[in-house]
Amino acid sequence: MLEKTLEKKVKDYAQKIGYLTFKFTSPSSNGVPDRIFINKSGYLFFIEFKSSRGKLSRIQTINIENLRNRGLRVYIIKNYIDAVSILEDLLYFKC
Repeated sequence: MLEKTLEKKVKDYAQKIGYLTFKFTSPSSNGVPDRIFINKSGYLFFIEFKSSRGKLSRIQTINIENLRNRGLRVYIIKNYIDAVSILEDLLYFKC
């Protein structure tokens, strides 16, 4: 599945079950995760989407590591089933 197709499918499902989702773009910083997800309890996390053969760039790896070092969760998703599992597990998660 193409990265953009996977991202749209996951975003649509997340919104359907109650998440707020935002496309994460940062004009002054390349390599940020693709989307921000906020669950029903206000818990925020990021998802970087990749095709089944996709790999993180060096700047993506650095930015994801920096976010994780600050206590934020960042998931790298390559298929729909893994995404649904994460979204359902975290739907009511509280900090």
